[in-house]
Amino acid sequence: MNLRVPHLVVVCLASVLVLGGCEQSAENEPTVSATDDSPMHITGAGSSFAAPMFNKWFEVYTEDHADLSLSYDSVGSGEGIDRFLAGTVDIGATDAPLRADEAATVGGPYLQLPVTAGMIAIAYNLPDVAGPLNLPRDVYADIFRGALHRWDDPRIAAANPGVALPHKLIQVVARQDSSGTTFAFTNHLAAISDQWDAGVGKRIDWPGGTMLARGNEGVAGRI
Repeated sequence: MNLRVPHLVVVCLASVLVLGGCEQSAENEPTVSATDDSPMHITGAGSSFAAPMFNKWFEVYTEDHADLSLSYDSVGSGEGIDRFLAGTVDIGATDAPLRADEAATVGGPYLQLPVTAGMIAIAYNLPDVAGPLNLPRDVYADIFRGALHRWDDPRIAAANPGVALPHKLIQVVARQDSSGTTFAFTNHLAAISDQWDAGVGKRIDWPGGTMLARGNEGVAGRI
């Protein structure tokens, strides 16, 4: 059978921190073929932020479409786009839209479109602290740029009156791999802090002895 399937760049917008517009970049769609006795296989890779959604969508869709096989590899936005540009996957999912220089290297027609929105959370693990902590923008910006080091810092204490804070060092954990989440979050930090000087991008040199982990799952596991 023949099925017309466009190559896709799926943009997953972290709506609190960054918004981007997407447009269709070609009028024609390539044709993907499969034999009559085997399912057609469509592969996707990229954003770990959107991975649970894609995995659920693919699971539900294939329950009613036995002639189609869908798979998604949660490898981060940067790796997903690298695979898409190399032509090894049909769908590349990213939290940061394709740059003009990347789009110029796509080997054929493709579509770029937004599919979801979400928030980026700053997670912490302080088992002995009761209740949620308040971290003002200037405070967490200084934490991530390596200028604020302990949980009982006066600025954190001032935002959390009555909370007993431990005299522990703050260990920042961030993404090691090329990540659209990193792009969105560093874009936010640059927007709210005049002193943020580590840059904006899918991968940066994090300051202050930051611990690195692969994927959002890896960061959550470290925390």
